[in-house]
Amino acid sequence: MEVIKGMAFDAERLASIPESSRRRIEICCETVQGFCYMMALDAGRLKGLMNLRSLQFTHYMDKELETQGFPPQSKEQKERILEVMGLRIPRWDEITGD
Repeated sequence: MEVIKGMAFDAERLASIPESSRRRIEICCETVQGFCYMMALDAGRLKGLMNLRSLQFTHYMDKELETQGFPPQSKEQKERILEVMGLRIPRWDEITGD
C-alpha cells in the first residue's frame, strides 16, 4: 500500500509528522478503505462527526468500494484501522453491520 501512502505524502513530509500521526497514516494506508476513511474523516467534509456517524460512514464506504470492484478488507484490518482512528468502540461491528 506504499502507492496509496505516496499519493498523499512524500517521504520527507511523512518524516516530519509526529510519530503518533505517522503511525495512524501508515495503518490507514494499509487498505484502500482505510485511506478513504482517513481522507474523509480527518481531512474531508466529514471531519468532526460523532463516532456513531463515523462508524456508519465506514460501512457505507466499504460497500461502495466493493461495488466498484475493490476487494473487501478483513475484519482484523478494519479493527486495526478503527483502533488507530479512535473509533473501535464496544460492539462497533453491530453498529456497522459488519
